[in-house]
Amino acid sequence: MKKPAFIFLYIILYFNIQAQVQVKPFPKPGYKLRISNYIWNMKVVDTHEHLEDQADWIKPGKLDFMLLLQHYAYDDIRSAGMPKQTFNKLLTDSLTVIEKWNILKPYWEATSNTAYSRAALLTADKLFGVKDITEKTVEDLSAKIKMSYQTDWYNEVLVKKCRIDHVVVDEDDSMLGDPVMFKHVKRFGEFIFAVSAQKIESIARAQNTPIRTLDDFVTALGVAFHNALMHNNVGVKIGVAYERDLFFDDVTKEKADEVFRKIMALPAGTVSSHSCKYLSLYDGEII
Repeated sequence: MKKPAFIFLYIILYFNIQAQVQVKPFPKPGYKLRISNYIWNMKVVDTHEHLEDQADWIKPGKLDFMLLLQHYAYDDIRSAGMPKQTFNKLLTDSLTVIEKWNILKPYWEATSNTAYSRAALLTADKLFGVKDITEKTVEDLSAKIKMSYQTDWYNEVLVKKCRIDHVVVDEDDSMLGDPVMFKHVKRFGEFIFAVSAQKIESIARAQNTPIRTLDDFVTALGVAFHNALMHNNVGVKIGVAYERDLFFDDVTKEKADEVFRKIMALPAGTVSSHSCKYLSLYDGEII
């Protein structure tokens, strides 16, 4: 029994060895560097940004180390216990950089290992050459941030460092210069949340289109859509998940019309509890 078993194992081993024979030559030395260089030189299309005009940042209280903590890192700092009014004070020029740091320090120590705070640390390092955010570095970091915004900083970061060809900005009315580089997406939340006659009238004024019927409402949406196209918008953004689920019923025009008429008949100051479910889904033949 032992001999046949040995022969069987030998055969398996033989074919495994044969299966792993190198059939292509190994790459030339330095392939890791070549791959890395290729990746770092790839052009990028940035499909989601919330950029403001660079000039909007050149204001008192904005250009110091707190600039790096104003977005998602803010949520972690608030979760660590900092009151909202305290954080807002850190975004003004009523305090010196060191005074701001002394207030922030215990909250930063509690959150500096989160992903959002690590992003701030990477930004300090890669863009400003500051390896850490501490009482020893915040003044230097703040000075470098302020100085950078006196230059063509967006171009320096987006084009030269990140090699981005196009940026899709989640603001349809931002003035960001080059229309070739900066594209926009439009939200139509006001149509989805048209839960009262007053809100519908507000849409009518904004689109300069009278709205008395569901067809008028659809026409106003079409006007808004085509106006967006004229302002360098390349897509539609749906951001309602913060306020409702993303399930949209497939309803008939008759049902949508019924809901619309009920909304228009509501007393002033009253809103419909179910209009979002039906009204927002009927899009006629706009798109």
